[in-house]
Amino acid sequence: MPGRDVHWPVGSVIGAVSVSRADARSAEEWLTEVIWGALGGLLGAALPDMLEPADTPRHRGGAHSVLAGLTAIWINQQARRLRGQWLEEAETCRHMARQYPSWSAETRYWRDREARLRSASGFVAGVSPGYLSHLLLDSQTPAGIPLVGTSTGYRPVKARRRAGGITAGCR
Repeated sequence: MPGRDVHWPVGSVIGAVSVSRADARSAEEWLTEVIWGALGGLLGAALPDMLEPADTPRHRGGAHSVLAGLTAIWINQQARRLRGQWLEEAETCRHMARQYPSWSAETRYWRDREARLRSASGFVAGVSPGYLSHLLLDSQTPAGIPLVGTSTGYRPVKARRRAGGITAGCR
């Protein structure tokens, strides 16, 4: 059974990769978003076990279910939309900062606001992929993950490997 020693690094990498953009204007922008995406992925990877502590191998309930994964995908779509809005606003802040002398308080305000928006956009966009990485790793264990939550006689879902990739199936 994967533990935090597996979930956390995998979630961090998945979170960082999910927010990495080739169109970042500078290395600083890219790095800011990737670092915060990695932190979001770390939180996302830790979240299922925070909601349902891993005290036994059969601890998986609603937070470790296929339904939770589908919910995370929906939340990810909303986060992507929000991320796009925040990145547009960050660009506006960049342009506003250029209108003032580099030493002015206004420039500091706009640059700080831009950095906060880029950080928040990376973090928010990294949480759901980190959460999904946790569920995918747990689906590879003999216990699998439940469809909805724990109930009497539930059949856990275990991802199966096949030539075309990974698919979900009941065992």
